Amino acid sequence: MFIHGLHVVSEVRDRVKTGDAEATTEIYLSRESENGSSILVAFSAASAASLTLLGTRPYPSIQYSLPPGELDLFLKKFPLGAMVSSTMTVPKMGSPSLTLRRFDEAHATVADADLSDLLGAANAHSMAAVAGALSFDSRFVHVWTTNGRQYEFKPDGSYFVHENLPFALKNSGARLEWGPMMFDRLSGDPTGIAGHWMSTAGDEDVLLRSDGTYVWHSVGEFPDALGTWSVADTNIASAELRANCSTNSNEITYDAVYSGSYVGDFVFSNGDKTLTIIFDGAQVVFTRP
Repeated sequence: MFIHGLHVVSEVRDRVKTGDAEATTEIYLSRESENGSSILVAFSAASAASLTLLGTRPYPSIQYSLPPGELDLFLKKFPLGAMVSSTMTVPKMGSPSLTLRRFDEAHATVADADLSDLLGAANAHSMAAVAGALSFDSRFVHVWTTNGRQYEFKPDGSYFVHENLPFALKNSGARLEWGPMMFDRLSGDPTGIAGHWMSTAGDEDVLLRSDGTYVWHSVGEFPDALGTWSVADTNIASAELRANCSTNSNEITYDAVYSGSYVGDFVFSNGDKTLTIIFDGAQVVFTRP
């Protein structure tokens, strides 16, 4: 089972059970979406680290316990009011792990400086995962093709899907026809494509920034899509962030933007020009020039 979501560090409280010599400090991270999860991190005198799921989907809660000595470090990384991204991974073999990262609200991305903020206990029980630095196999770093579409792995492990669709400006720059989609301009120079656009159906809008990045918002529970765009002749070439990846030996973990985290096996062949990834028996084959 995998959990992925956004949370806010909303409460710090102490609890003392009858007969306990010391209080247990609990930090509550509230969920930011209805179908997300809440997280309770406990710092107990017993120093027994555990990782358990409570409840069932779509409203699970996660409980993680750490030794009391970890409390100050945790609050420095995740102070009250901070927004936090969470990922829980359960590999095919081994222990589950819970990852918390500070979330950069200003740029709607995980802050680079906090990528190493993996939640773990130094003297954890064997049922809890020990934190480690994220790594990514450099052989992935290319634009790959599978099933007629292009996908790209960046050096930092970010994973993008590429698209190349024709466009046309109509109505003196007030309307953008982009592949099968149609948008009305909300802002921007009518002689160019950069600007803020609303779909004619009114259910999504996209901000095409002049620096070549975009933010795409859809009505519903999905987070905003992030990516890059550029004009290539009569087409708009775009690349949208779909996951952040890490590798360990021959395993790859996808921390997906929309669908949680999952782990697969990979193998390179044909002089590293063919990449095969297997998730739960399903095989995807990527190729590159």
